[in-house]
Amino acid sequence: MENYIHVTHAVNPIVCRAMRRAGVFRARDFAVAASESNANLRSYMVKSADEELGFRTLGWPERLEEVGLYFESAGRLIELSLYRRRVQRADDWNTLRQLEALRLPLAAAFNKHAALLPECRRALRR
Repeated sequence: MENYIHVTHAVNPIVCRAMRRAGVFRARDFAVAASESNANLRSYMVKSADEELGFRTLGWPERLEEVGLYFESAGRLIELSLYRRRVQRADDWNTLRQLEALRLPLAAAFNKHAALLPECRRALRR
């Protein structure tokens, strides 16, 4: 996780392309070639045709698919990344539609939490 957070997060295609707006995005829909010119970055990547993007971060679990669920709350864009084992099968568009349907309820829950947060802090101080 440390390798991803501090180094390869910058080349995550969902973060680079999709994160600018709310929605549900699969990493493979934004696959791009990893930076070949940065030797430091390459030392944190494991190339593999079995990986969704053709590489994974050193230390990251193998053969995972990533779906990013992005929604707005309290004036910010929230990222919820979901992973599952990568398998050979047809695209499951129904799953993406179901995740899309969760965006508004999740945003409402986060908004409620943000609204209650000042009240919760006051209660803890008592």
